[in-house]
Amino acid sequence: MEVIVKLFAHLRKYAPAGSDGRKIAVDVPHGTTVRALAASLNLPEHLLQILLVNGNNASLDQELYEGDELSIFPYMAGGSNHCVQ
Repeated sequence: MEVIVKLFAHLRKYAPAGSDGRKIAVDVPHGTTVRALAASLNLPEHLLQILLVNGNNASLDQELYEGDELSIFPYMAGGSNHCVQ
């Protein structure tokens, strides 16, 4: 079955050769979990902090289905201690 994977920020360096990581079509067996798919892309599990399947929060153990879109984000930080007045 085909699943779409979107990698964000520095996770894009784990995209397969010939892909920029923005949108990767991946063929996986039925019953594949987010964890298994990430492992097949050699993504270190500790970097997988925000997971969305079809725009909804997901866990590493969530099963994927034909046509699902998996978005993977690393931790993000930023902002400022200064208040705009």
